[in-house]
Amino acid sequence: MKGFVLLLTLSIFWATGSAQILRVDKNHLETDSTGYHAINADVNFSLDNRSITPSQKLVYTRLSSRVDLLWVAKRQAYILVNSIEYFKSTNATPFSTGYTHFRINFRRKHTVSYETYAQVQYDGIRRMRLRTLAGAGIRVTLLDKKSVDVHFGTGLMYESEKWRGEENDPSSDFYKSMPKSSSYVGIEFDLSNNSVFTLWGLYQAGFDNQVDVYRNRLAGEAVLNFNITKRLTWINRFSYYYDDRPVIAINPAYFQLVNGLRIKF
Repeated sequence: MKGFVLLLTLSIFWATGSAQILRVDKNHLETDSTGYHAINADVNFSLDNRSITPSQKLVYTRLSSRVDLLWVAKRQAYILVNSIEYFKSTNATPFSTGYTHFRINFRRKHTVSYETYAQVQYDGIRRMRLRTLAGAGIRVTLLDKKSVDVHFGTGLMYESEKWRGEENDPSSDFYKSMPKSSSYVGIEFDLSNNSVFTLWGLYQAGFDNQVDVYRNRLAGEAVLNFNITKRLTWINRFSYYYDDRPVIAINPAYFQLVNGLRIKF
């Protein structure tokens, strides 16, 4: 319990110190203000079927927190997203996952803008010891109305991963690195004055020349947020992830169902 409290505390205050799809309010990126900043802090509970092996299907409960920071300059927006999660199952050892993602959006108020980003991530449940990546691309706003926003982005990135082949066996660790294409699409609807519905999808592909195969990654998310007060939001999020060729023997697909609260500063 003390370890979980420490992890939760660190994640909430990480602002002083996912991911690759950033769900930042479009009004933040389009504001005319200079020096504008925003901070969101989430605390969530979820249920998912992320398993250690294909044959061992476990259901996990999850407690997590996330801190999003945004700084808007005259022409650029700087975005930092930090997340940490703690998983517990009665049939398995507790695990944690987390990531830090930093992104810069150039020409933020234009129909075509540019992005660069970098990310550090780990996933204890799926034995991914470390993932680092960096990339760049373009972001295109297809529709920008008061109640709806549609945009997509595409670009290239380079990803390097460290995996553990066998559980609790450091000697089985190995590395996997490759360039990848990365594309996403996002849609945001204002259902009412107090509710927002967001959809996004991600597709990444790369050629693994170590084994001569293409590796494809798909992800999607649906989010329904209800504003309780000006600074407090109730979050309902469903996420789905799929890797067609996992580099170790794990389930290629898993989902997350999240409910929680967001505090805006």
